[in-house]
Amino acid sequence: MAQARKGLEMAIRDIVEMTNNLSPEKVAAADSRLKEYGIVTLTKVWFQYSRKYNRVLKRGKIFNEGEYYLIKGIVDDGSIELDTFEREKTQAMLDEYEAKIQLMAQ
Repeated sequence: MAQARKGLEMAIRDIVEMTNNLSPEKVAAADSRLKEYGIVTLTKVWFQYSRKYNRVLKRGKIFNEGEYYLIKGIVDDGSIELDTFEREKTQAMLDEYEAKIQLMAQ
């Protein structure tokens, strides 16, 4: 179950990243359609995604693989503009987490 949850979270992050460039009209249309079927809206998913990012950024440390892929996706996505401070901080967190994983693998 834990692996399935991780996979689902990664898939959701990928979908969120793929929809970052949608026009407001398309987002509204998608939200409307999702509501019709009783599914969480794209706007709500974006909000939750952003809240997690802000929590990790404020903490200044990546604790797990899910947070790693969240931050990596934001950093790698060219359409999400980060100011210099955020870019440096997120890159430092990624570097620290990757170094930790490499040490554990040895």
